[in-house]
Amino acid sequence: MTHSPFWMTLALACGLSLGQPHAAAKTVYFPHNVENKHMAGTLEGPQTAEYQLALHQGQELSILCHSRKRSVSFFVKDPAGHLLYTTADGGLRNHPLHDHWHGLVPENGNYTVGVFLHHGAAQKGQNAFYKLNLSVH
Repeated sequence: MTHSPFWMTLALACGLSLGQPHAAAKTVYFPHNVENKHMAGTLEGPQTAEYQLALHQGQELSILCHSRKRSVSFFVKDPAGHLLYTTADGGLRNHPLHDHWHGLVPENGNYTVGVFLHHGAAQKGQNAFYKLNLSVH
């Protein structure tokens, strides 16, 4: 059975079991009067870097993901694990160096932001450095 890169990327973003390893999610805290957090890392192969954010209904979450490679994407999941957004939905990224998303948080809970390599790059064992800017207002 063959899979298109789009469907494989979407499956990864949705958390479907494709034998892809997930590192333990890192919890991101926003102390009083701190609205921005900066994360950075290197993705290797099929690894997904996940970040957990405890958010409250009505807050605005903004995400900016920088990478020099177009093969890096990110997703956002609500507390129930439903996909709110993935850069894979839009096919190719709008800009070779960054992609962004923002939205209002619909309910209280722990939201997940995950950064991953597209299936083709991951299967080739490629790696990519990324920077993630998380803002909560």
